[in-house]
Amino acid sequence: MIEENKRENIREEIERAEKAKEAARLLMDNNFVNDAVSKLYYFLLYGIRALLLTKGLEPKSHEGALRLFGLHFVKEGVFPSKDSHAFSKLMKFREEADCNPSYVFTKEDFSEVEAEAGNLFIKIKTYLKEKDYLRETPCPPSTYKERLLKEIEGFPEGKIPTLYKIIHILRVELMQKTQKPIIRGSLKGIWKGSQIEL
Repeated sequence: MIEENKRENIREEIERAEKAKEAARLLMDNNFVNDAVSKLYYFLLYGIRALLLTKGLEPKSHEGALRLFGLHFVKEGVFPSKDSHAFSKLMKFREEADCNPSYVFTKEDFSEVEAEAGNLFIKIKTYLKEKDYLRETPCPPSTYKERLLKEIEGFPEGKIPTLYKIIHILRVELMQKTQKPIIRGSLKGIWKGSQIEL
């Protein structure tokens, strides 16, 4: 596995982990506690898989992930043994949640393992950043407002007063409470006699 592919695979595992964490929280918020506990396990599993990828390791099973984590990160002193125990505990909880219909987890159980899993995940991300496997990349603007603000940042300093006048006129017109929505095909006539030189 070449280094750039390794980084990409690690980033994908971290993204999967973060989505699993969101799903666990949604399940918990809707009182699907057993399912939430199970999803928390996957949150941590994906984080462990990202960690193992740094050494070119790709576990073929859940137990393999635990064993490789213990062998390559706990035994080597990178992570304390309590982190391996936290992963092992969550693995057992996932088995109970998925395979034992009579076992019912409580919200307190979820909160406890969520805190343990969250702490270990933070350590994993910190390790990945320190080893330069995860890089902080600015998120691309996702909304129209964010894109517009990004463009305004690059606007020439001397033209800002003019830009402000334009924004103010547009804001006043668009914020007016009217029965009929304003439909414009162009900006012609929008200035209402204002003297704005571009």
